[in-house]
Amino acid sequence: MDKLGGRLEVPLFYVITENGLILEERIPLKAPLNILELKVDTRRRFVEFRVKSPLSGMNRYRLYYEEPRALETYLKRLTEQRS
Repeated sequence: MDKLGGRLEVPLFYVITENGLILEERIPLKAPLNILELKVDTRRRFVEFRVKSPLSGMNRYRLYYEEPRALETYLKRLTEQRS
């Protein structure tokens, strides 16, 4: 996990919408997400990803979810460019 780099944030709650993610009702991550690396830990039930943001540089986020593979699928959909 250390190889992901960047500051790690673990939000207590988050909302996934078709327009992106909202972390703790204060940090918006707009789609399409620029996810550089993604790691899924099914045993500990989280998805950790690294994004590059123009405002804050490099950040890592760890999102806990009962079904991390499903969360991975949602996040991958948010990385796709919309036409």
